[in-house]
Amino acid sequence: MSSAILVQCFVKPDTLAGLCESLVRCDGSESFHLIFWSDVPAPGARMDHYRARNRDVQHTVEAFTRDHGHRFASVTFSRNETNQGTCATCRTALDAAFLIHDFVIFTEDDTIFAKDALLWLATLAEQGVLEQPDVLALAGESIFFDSRTRPVSPAHIAKAHEIAAARDLGLYYVRLNFVPSTCFATTRDKWRVFGALRGQPRGGEGVCRLCEEPGLHAVFPVVARVKDSGMLHEDGYSVRVLGKENVPEVKNTYLTSDDLPLPAEKPRPFTGNMGRLYEESVELRDFEAPAPAIMPGRVPWKLWCFSLRNFGDALTPHILGR
Repeated sequence: MSSAILVQCFVKPDTLAGLCESLVRCDGSESFHLIFWSDVPAPGARMDHYRARNRDVQHTVEAFTRDHGHRFASVTFSRNETNQGTCATCRTALDAAFLIHDFVIFTEDDTIFAKDALLWLATLAEQGVLEQPDVLALAGESIFFDSRTRPVSPAHIAKAHEIAAARDLGLYYVRLNFVPSTCFATTRDKWRVFGALRGQPRGGEGVCRLCEEPGLHAVFPVVARVKDSGMLHEDGYSVRVLGKENVPEVKNTYLTSDDLPLPAEKPRPFTGNMGRLYEESVELRDFEAPAPAIMPGRVPWKLWCFSLRNFGDALTPHILGR
């Protein structure tokens, strides 16, 4: 099976450089063909600015190819003849990639890959996960260990590391009924299912709606292999269109597989309580709440349900103690 990494780039040479640095650190890069595909600026008020940034992107790719091209099976750079926008460029680039390759990891130019990201995605593909009828794609990002816009204390991060390592959470993946627009991996056959929709305006949202009704899924790691670093970038699409203060779903991934020992076993589905794990890792609750003390006499007992994880666990010692 021929495999490729497709990087869609445009006017963010700084985040592109960070992505490239992370790819150099990835295990297994020599098995992947690396494709950079750039859109070109459209006429408009900031055309000179975008032209300059677009040239910087090309220079970044050229320098990277010169210094690190030997770490990949090949490195190529292509660009649109005219401006197509983000979604149409994604389809154009992936359609071209799938003329040659069977399995492609697509990423926008503002992600950071963990050291085991390529092997994680390739292993899932080798295990046949993408051959399951309801699975459209593999994701590198995670809905867990992501605090969105909220700050995370060092103590909470340390506890998250401890619990994730103790539970071997780096081994596991879950199925969710949406495909992230920033980064996903898929095969030629699955791309035929959703590629045309992904190439439409707001195609990322369209694919997510596609997943909702017939029960289609992407497979996500519990512990992220890829994190988005450019949600609030000044030259990013969301900021340009919406303004920085209106960007929805800002991501703040505070735990990745780089923070944990590499799993010694192959990926496996998570069979635990996904809601509990989400609450612990996203809602910033304590990972292990102490059992409430047994209350003597007839002292009124108040339970604040939204800060108490499990009513039954709290009630048990109060009853059994009598």
